[in-house]
Amino acid sequence: MVNGKRKPNTAMPVAVKRRRRIPNGSTVQAYIDYHDGVVSRRVFSFLEPKRELYRIPEEVFQNQTRGVMDRALYRSDHKLPIGALNPNNVRVVDNAVLLPEVGSGPEDYDYGGRTKGFVTGTFGETGDWEDRDHFLSLLGTAGLNRAQYNALYFHRFVLNREQRADRLAEIVERMRHRRVRYKNMMASFQSAYADWEKSNYKEVIDLKAACKKDDWAFKVYNFGVYLNEPDDRLRLIRNIMRHVNDYRVQDNKPIYTQYQIGALTDELFPGLSNKLFKFMWEQELDLDFKKSRNYFKS
Repeated sequence: MVNGKRKPNTAMPVAVKRRRRIPNGSTVQAYIDYHDGVVSRRVFSFLEPKRELYRIPEEVFQNQTRGVMDRALYRSDHKLPIGALNPNNVRVVDNAVLLPEVGSGPEDYDYGGRTKGFVTGTFGETGDWEDRDHFLSLLGTAGLNRAQYNALYFHRFVLNREQRADRLAEIVERMRHRRVRYKNMMASFQSAYADWEKSNYKEVIDLKAACKKDDWAFKVYNFGVYLNEPDDRLRLIRNIMRHVNDYRVQDNKPIYTQYQIGALTDELFPGLSNKLFKFMWEQELDLDFKKSRNYFKS
C-alpha cells in the first residue's frame, strides 16, 4: 500500500503451460506419452481407506482395449487378417480405435494372440498386477474359441471401478436360480461352482472371519447359518447384498449405497470374482447379462 492506495501490480504475468491436445488419428502410444507413461491408477480399500487394494487401467486405455477387442472380433467373424497390434500402430480416430490391415500369414489370424500383444504393449507384463495377469493367462489359452474371447470383454481387467464393484454381486444374483451343464450333466449353478472350486483351489474358507471385518456384514452373517463351503459363501454374499441395509437406524437412510455394497462384498471375499469368472468362462456361460456387447466394422 502507498499513501493508502494499493500499489499497482507491475510483475510480468506468469505464462501458464498448457498441454497440447492429442491430435485426432494419433496412435495409442501418443496417448501413453501424453499421460507420461501412467496407464493405471490405484484403488484403495473400502474398509481401510489408506490401504491400496489393486490397480486398475486408466479409463482411456481401458476403453481402447475394449475397442481393440471389438474390432478384432469383427475381423475374426469375417476371416480378415489382423496386423501386429501394439501401441505404435493402433490409431484412435474420433475416440474409436482403428486396427492395421496388413498381414496374411498364419499369425495374422491369431486374434487372441494379437490382442494379447496389444495388452502387453500397453500395460506391460512385469510387476504385481493380478487382474492383468489373469486376463492375459486366459487370452493366451491354446485353442481360444469365439465364445471365450467374447466373454473376456467382461473380465475385471477391462471393467471400470463401478462395474468391478457390482460384478460379484451381479453374478451371484443373476445366476442363483440357473441350471448349467457341468461335467456332462445339468446342475444348479451353486453346486456346480462349488464342485469346480473345490477341485481347482484348496482355499480354506472362513466366512465368520471374513464378515468380522465389517460390523454390518457380521450382523447379516449372525442372522443365518452358513457352512464354510463355496455355495454357502455365494448365499451369504446375496444376503449381505439384500439385507445389510435392514439395520438402518438414523433417518431411515441406507447404511451403504449400492456401489458401497458391491465394493464391500468384493473386498470381504478377495479373488472370488476372478474365480467365478473363470468358472463361467470355462463352461462358456453368457456373461453379457445386460446384452450390451457390440462390435463394429474395422
